[in-house]
Amino acid sequence: MIYFAGDFHLGLDGQDKSTDREKKICAWLDACSRDAQHIYLMGDLFDFWFEHKRVVPKGHVRFFAKLAEISERVPVTVFRGNHDLWMGDYIETTCGVTLVDGPISVEHYGKRLYIHHGDGLGKGDRGYKALKSIFKNPVAQWAFARLLHPDFALKLALAWSKNSRAKQSAPSFDQNQGEQLFNYCESLIASGDQHDFYVFGHRHLTLDLVLSNASRYINPGTWLGPGRYAQLSPEGEMVLLS
Repeated sequence: MIYFAGDFHLGLDGQDKSTDREKKICAWLDACSRDAQHIYLMGDLFDFWFEHKRVVPKGHVRFFAKLAEISERVPVTVFRGNHDLWMGDYIETTCGVTLVDGPISVEHYGKRLYIHHGDGLGKGDRGYKALKSIFKNPVAQWAFARLLHPDFALKLALAWSKNSRAKQSAPSFDQNQGEQLFNYCESLIASGDQHDFYVFGHRHLTLDLVLSNASRYINPGTWLGPGRYAQLSPEGEMVLLS
């Protein structure tokens, strides 16, 4: 089996407390690792994450320990999301996972998959794309790390994240206009791209949509509510589960 899940937003209380959600995620990782051939964690594992050279945010010990345990027997790929794009090599060196930035194309059980967190893709969203370019700038990262005390920096970043989320309306899918990442998939297909599944996170929507060439756009959704994940079976069937 191949598993996909993300948008855990650890550090943020949702319908449940972050620590309770962390336990559920660890239980899920433990269960799926029994028959997993690969696990893809789709980004935004944390509501905010920043690594100094020798300092990382405290907490999430259960999660890191579980990743370190299962990665010894199952390959785990982690995507940087927009909330944890400052994730450095700590999760790789400590937990043994593979950390990636951009979209990847892989094949499992004879099916081709295009996988990415989903932020900043396609047309529009210029404000976020400009902001992301600033956040990814080495000078900005250097300044954040060295000019702000870690306690203050983390408090500031979490407050900004909460305020930004409060200003955004709940994500929705308009059947007439298409979903943001659905439209992106269609643009890829129009340019000649051929994958059986396009798997994303980011949008906090649980979706399984058929595209124009009969391939499918899959989004497991967020764990801020009931935890959902996607599973690809050896028969090439993709399903959404909880």
